[in-house]
Amino acid sequence: MTNDSWSQAIDRMLARVQDTMARVKEGFPHWADPETGQWTTTPDGDWTGGYWIGILWLAAAATGDGRYRAGAEPLAERLRARIGAETVFKSFPAYYGAALGAILHDAAGPREIAIETARSLAGRLYSPTLKLVPLGAQAEEGTHIGNTETSIDSLQAATLLFWAARATSDAKLREVAANHAETIIRLHLRPDGSFIQSSSLDETTGRLVRHYTHKGVRGPRPCEAPSGGWPALRPTAWPSGTSTTPPSRIPSATPPPPRSRSRPSSSLPA
Repeated sequence: MTNDSWSQAIDRMLARVQDTMARVKEGFPHWADPETGQWTTTPDGDWTGGYWIGILWLAAAATGDGRYRAGAEPLAERLRARIGAETVFKSFPAYYGAALGAILHDAAGPREIAIETARSLAGRLYSPTLKLVPLGAQAEEGTHIGNTETSIDSLQAATLLFWAARATSDAKLREVAANHAETIIRLHLRPDGSFIQSSSLDETTGRLVRHYTHKGVRGPRPCEAPSGGWPALRPTAWPSGTSTTPPSRIPSATPPPPRSRSRPSSSLPA
């Protein structure tokens, strides 16, 4: 693409950001009706709210326009209430909604929120027996949650943990990040390079009990469309030199857009 093409794409994205800012005055954008443009929001961000904050952080960095940062900061602060939530999926809003504020803008409050969320994952939720952070009792799934369930989606926790380990020089966080990443990939990567979405594990041995999918195609080869995107995208944010290198047979994939876990994917409003 030419520089002009990139500029046009960025301008169109910024126009959409401004439109969403005008439409959503309370809560976190979750999904939108493609016909009306009306957003359904969540009060705490669910697992998708961090994407919106991340877009605001990026817009602020790209333009220098203070209104984007002014929109991001109060929403990021609201993620503080989720630091102790018993769900591995809090790593999504914590990284995109809080850590990006620290990475791009050296924002102290978001940095603290992201680091404390990572410490909660490593200290409260991580299972040394399973060598991963399980979904947790409050995971944003309709069924099959708790401390012996896991999925390829949770690979995002490694991204947050690796970043926090580097930000704090905490070797324990790095160890948990590496164990989680290695275990998640080992459990869900098929020999042909595709990914199984979900797994149940034995709580005493950590051994695989079954494979299944929380959503998507069920059957002999359960799968979900975004499940190939998570493992292709996440390692790009891991620190260089990490010993956790995804197998070379992981397919290249374009990451999917954020979507609701409780509703079918929707197009954003025009």
